[in-house]
Amino acid sequence: MKRQNWLILVFLVLAVPFVIAQASKTSARNHEIADLEYALQNEDPDVRLGAIIELIEYGEAAVPSVGAALKDSDERVKLAAVTALGRIGGKRSADALADLLSDPDRRIRTRVVVALGASGRGAWPHLLRVLETEPFPRARMFAAVSVGNMAKSGDAPAIMKVFERQDSATHMYLISALANVNDKEANAGLEELIRSPDRQVRFYVVNTLAGAPKKRDMPIFITGITDDFVNVRMWSMFGLETLNQPESYPAVLAALEDEAWYIRKEAAYTLGELGIRDAVPHLTPHLKDPNGYVRGNAAESLSRLGTPELVSSIKPLLDDEHPVALIKAAEALTRLDDYDGVDSLITMLDSPTPLYRSEAHKALKRITNQDFGLDSKKWSDWSPKTTTQP
Repeated sequence: MKRQNWLILVFLVLAVPFVIAQASKTSARNHEIADLEYALQNEDPDVRLGAIIELIEYGEAAVPSVGAALKDSDERVKLAAVTALGRIGGKRSADALADLLSDPDRRIRTRVVVALGASGRGAWPHLLRVLETEPFPRARMFAAVSVGNMAKSGDAPAIMKVFERQDSATHMYLISALANVNDKEANAGLEELIRSPDRQVRFYVVNTLAGAPKKRDMPIFITGITDDFVNVRMWSMFGLETLNQPESYPAVLAALEDEAWYIRKEAAYTLGELGIRDAVPHLTPHLKDPNGYVRGNAAESLSRLGTPELVSSIKPLLDDEHPVALIKAAEALTRLDDYDGVDSLITMLDSPTPLYRSEAHKALKRITNQDFGLDSKKWSDWSPKTTTQP
């Protein structure tokens, strides 16, 4: 006999015990499942409930048995079967669960939706069906959460198709799904939604993207910065600030004139971060902005842009009634090699307001690279104005 044939024979001889063992194991599992199926016919609902719990450990092989329990007359057993199929997971479980999406009880349907979300990607078409046909808003919201968790590249068109008929909470999760997909179609969908007539939708778009913005999101933020809803403008500004891209300069410059002071404040700061000196004549008037935070950020950004000729324009802020404007002005002057603001910071160490004392102390440490705590006398004795900027 040829050597090759001998090897095949040896393999078969060695494999037989393994095959027999596996067959025996499968047979035993089938008998166990059959016993539990029998228990599902018991008149005592607690016995049926226990059988479902046991069936979970048999995985996909138990799906037909657990699926049959979805028609149980006892609600506890029925709901246990729903949860069990969600835990088992897979397409077979999802398909079995989908049969209950037409149940007249919205509580049952909602539990089914949650279980579908737990069952994995095989539930995707059923979750889309929920978003298209389910009348109960809460169930649709849970479906949207799951869609967001399992969405992948190429899913954006399906998400956009079901978007319009949703309520506000569901919109939020579907927008998160589009943001997570991260492909051209999803980005096109978000660019469409930033022009939605629903201002809450526009807000959700920029609020979602601003959490971890990507450069591709910049057109959306630039559109949002001129929105008539102040919250959309605010989160668009946050997004542009985080991205810190020179291309955003015109939009940030426009935000510097926003009617909302907190948007002007962020714009003033961002212009300094962008480092574009053309912003100087636009920032300078805001040293006299009605809001102290804006004045302070304007001074800070002008110093970052390296404009020593503006020292005389910044110095009046050392007498500003707003502590933040004063502190930022003092630090701004030191960047321009002028330490006249140090005395003002030392004076602020004696402020009755703990926050102002703390911020003045931090500023002094940054300016001088020294630390005498909150003791204004030690700072004065040290004469930090004679030092050079670290």
